Amino acid sequence: MAGLDWFYHPDAGEAKLLYGVETSDDLRLGLACQKGAGRLEITANAPHGTREIHLESGGETERFRAEGEASELTDGDFLTAEAATSAPVFQRFRRVGWLAQWQGSRRETYVPHPSSAPDIERFFAFCG
Repeated sequence: MAGLDWFYHPDAGEAKLLYGVETSDDLRLGLACQKGAGRLEITANAPHGTREIHLESGGETERFRAEGEASELTDGDFLTAEAATSAPVFQRFRRVGWLAQWQGSRRETYVPHPSSAPDIERFFAFCG
């Protein structure tokens, strides 16, 4: 989609991989990690009362229990969850290059533009 893409931001001991509009508050999904930790922090916006982040990639699906608080940027909640980089959905994301997020029966698929596709592997290599 025009304007939406995966953006990789390494910074010393931490890195982020964000899907949205670069340099804006339009964030669809965020992944962050400490170098070599093998753990991710997942962030997403969701309807009020949602307490899980439901992800899919290449046939793998996982639901991550999330903490939520009212979002200052949307009419819903801002969710935060933790996961291992080794979770099957993230390993599949590394191989196929796309990740989808489910909210109820609505599915949004996040596909990189060709120029940003290598950043997905860079991110996971950094995270361990």
